[in-house]
This record gives sequence, C-alpha cells and structure tokens, in this order.
Amino acid sequence: MRVTEAQFAAIDALIAEAEEAAAALPPLPGSADGALTEEERREVRAAMDLVHGADGPNGPGGRPGAAV
Repeated sequence: MRVTEAQFAAIDALIAEAEEAAAALPPLPGSADGALTEEERREVRAAMDLVHGADGPNGPGGRPGAAV
C-alpha cells in the first residue's frame, strides 16, 4: 500500500492546532531553553530521525558538527 500526503492531512491539521494551542501556554516551571541533558538530546535526535528519516536534517551530516 502506498502512503500519500492526503492520508496525513487530518493528522497534520491536528498537529498544527496543538502547536498553536501550546504556543499560548506559559512555559513549564523549571524548564529553560537549551537546558536539555545529554540523554534528552539523544531522545530528541532519535525522535527527529524517526520523523525525517536517517537522511533528513538530523541524519548523518545533517547535524552541526556531524561527520560527513
């Protein structure tokens, strides 16, 4: 079965709506931009690789300082 963009249109709309709602919320207590632990950075990187694929912007060569 071939996956098309149209199949994800409802999900994309839901994500956009959630991001808009989240932008209006105050930051969580105790959270600071750029204050991720190394483990959290690895988890974020792994999630981004799942979303964009290994050759996406976070794949090999896509990260600042990554070996090419």
